[in-house]
Amino acid sequence: MLYKTGELAKLTGVSPRTVRFYDIKGILLPVEYSQSGYRMYDNSSVEKLQRILMLKYLGFSLEQIEEVMNQEHWNLMDSINEQKHMLRQKIKHMQRVLETIEQIDEKDENIWKSILEVISLTEEKELLDRQYVNDVNLQKRINIHDYSTSEENWMNWIYHRLDIKSGMRILEIGCGTGLLWLANLSGLPDNIELTLTDNSRGMLDKVKDMLELHRKMLEAKHIKCEVCLLDAENAIIETNAYDRIIANHMLYHVKKKEQLFFAVRKGLREGGMFCCSTVGNGHMKELNEFVREFSDEIELYFADATENFLLENGREQLERYFQNVSLDIFESDLLVDNADVIYDYVCSYPGNAPQILKKKEQAFKKKVNQVIERDGAFYIQKSTGMFRAF
Repeated sequence: MLYKTGELAKLTGVSPRTVRFYDIKGILLPVEYSQSGYRMYDNSSVEKLQRILMLKYLGFSLEQIEEVMNQEHWNLMDSINEQKHMLRQKIKHMQRVLETIEQIDEKDENIWKSILEVISLTEEKELLDRQYVNDVNLQKRINIHDYSTSEENWMNWIYHRLDIKSGMRILEIGCGTGLLWLANLSGLPDNIELTLTDNSRGMLDKVKDMLELHRKMLEAKHIKCEVCLLDAENAIIETNAYDRIIANHMLYHVKKKEQLFFAVRKGLREGGMFCCSTVGNGHMKELNEFVREFSDEIELYFADATENFLLENGREQLERYFQNVSLDIFESDLLVDNADVIYDYVCSYPGNAPQILKKKEQAFKKKVNQVIERDGAFYIQKSTGMFRAF
């Protein structure tokens, strides 16, 4: 059944002007036009508009909505489940904000500082939600590491230090697209159980696709895989259940690390190990300085956010919960001779980087190419490593 603009608007409780606006923005295109030139929509358009309205209600910007709507595969039930999950996350976030507000004493001399902390908490959560709605930004950040000076791939380096053996149960917190396992599938021992978790349905959809692609291999090796949502801020981990718990490059996003570390320690079996990677103070230093020089308006979220859990301060935090903590350093830097790769990487930053750089793309790439022509490649220092705690 086909609907004109006004009919679609009436079905979904919006104005015809709203429907036309979403058409102009390219996120709700007509399925066809009538002989008289009227926009025509079908039942799938009704579902899409409902999804747009829900995302708008949840506080997503038009740019975010466009990104979600352009995902290749989605259906109504997936959308409803995703919306339920986002609502729960929003409720949890608002509860955290409320808890912070309730701690503010009107007689406190630092009341304005406390209010600013609430604002900061809210803005940071919104940035991360936009970053991880799907794997696009993550993939842009991964691509730059193809230019590593190390002969060993980062994911292989991590895996070799996990010391996984047959019969083990493994939990990964913040698995992203499952790249750690994709890079090491052939080397996995038989008879293990993987529980891969993330706080983004977009990421987990990629993991499921990857596992399905390699299902026969996993079955032949008797490897069981479970994929599920998990909010690291409020993680509940089964007691004495896992031989390895992994958290790669994500602990600096976690505000309640003490609560998570306690849950991890309880979740480890005797002889189990917590493996968590992070970055150091000098990570991506040259690129950050280059971006600041190009435009001091660009927000460098990761340069500041990672301070919560660094190679320099992670051991101290872990030693409060684990008796033995060791640190391995991954010796690698970047030599990038492709301006597009650097441009994409910086565009993946949370905040205003995409908006600023899209207007100055040619100028940015020109400046990058000047560095490449002068030095042969754009040198970027990396500082990465992994803690092992037990």
